[in-house]
Amino acid sequence: MTNTRYKMLRLFLIKYPKRHQIHHRGQMTILIRQAGLTAPGIYGPNEEETAAMRAAHATNK
Repeated sequence: MTNTRYKMLRLFLIKYPKRHQIHHRGQMTILIRQAGLTAPGIYGPNEEETAAMRAAHATNK
């Protein structure tokens, strides 16, 4: 298999599904927020959790 074919196969089998999943996670976050719900923290704390942590940190000083 040539190097170019290997790169294309790798792109299709590994990178594309991962990017596609990331896209849909973002899409679901937007839809959840539009519905007025709290979105889960997918890659760490979400917006509301971050605000609560900052407020708790500010009161502990």
